[in-house]
Amino acid sequence: MVRKICISTEEKEKKEEEEEKEEEEVLRRRKDGSKEILTVKKGKFIIKSGLTQKKMDNEEKILKLGLDYTPAFVSRNNTSITMTYIKAKDFKGQHGMYPTIQKMGERFRRDTGYHHGDLNCMNMLRDEAGKLYLIDFEKIYQKEGFLEGEVCCKDNCGKRCYKNF
Repeated sequence: MVRKICISTEEKEKKEEEEEKEEEEVLRRRKDGSKEILTVKKGKFIIKSGLTQKKMDNEEKILKLGLDYTPAFVSRNNTSITMTYIKAKDFKGQHGMYPTIQKMGERFRRDTGYHHGDLNCMNMLRDEAGKLYLIDFEKIYQKEGFLEGEVCCKDNCGKRCYKNF
């Protein structure tokens, strides 16, 4: 006699959540002056900690726009910001990616009015289906008059004038 064991949908979801909570992986660890910035994958989420309030504001500002090529904003507290995890690889070690990265930067500027500020092969991801994503928005900035197509400030000083956040 064969006996089938049925697990309810709720129990199955609960078990999957517990497994995901246990799954924690440090994705990136770097120094920013005297502070350590830590990016950790925890289940279906990325938790980024060690940022200044200004840098967390920048990350949150872009993530909340809901662009289809950025992670989604989940939550924020005093010490960290949480976003959705994107299963994808960066372009580190791949040659000939500059035109792709440049086009993604131009799209980001057009969609948001901000410059990425740290656009490189480590901050651009490609998933298995070939879809591109941008991450790491802590260094965004906006040129004065960028949306009007101006190159410099209102005084026409001829310099590259930036309005930082």
